[in-house]
Amino acid sequence: MLKQLLSFHEDMKKWKLVIGSWLMFAVTISFIYSGTLLSFLASPSEPKTVETFQELSVAVAIGTHRVYGMKGTFYVPFLLNSKDEEFELIGKKMVENNWTTLVWKKRQKTL
Repeated sequence: MLKQLLSFHEDMKKWKLVIGSWLMFAVTISFIYSGTLLSFLASPSEPKTVETFQELSVAVAIGTHRVYGMKGTFYVPFLLNSKDEEFELIGKKMVENNWTTLVWKKRQKTL
């Protein structure tokens, strides 16, 4: 029983190309998946985001982020007159760098 030849059914010879192709496809997909998984584990895809005003004020002070507000709104005076140092720093940077945007109103056509 141990030294017998491996014999396949006659119909198996017809399917040899299909089975071989399927095995090559499975191996290729497996290698691609494992390589992609390792690349995601090796380096994070997203940097740390700003979640609080304290983190935002530090990011603005360093220069990695900007804070924009609409011109003529209460944002800048509120931030400048705030008792919190973080808000005041954000307001000062907005004024220093002119980080304000204009809001354009769409004109309505009259008949």
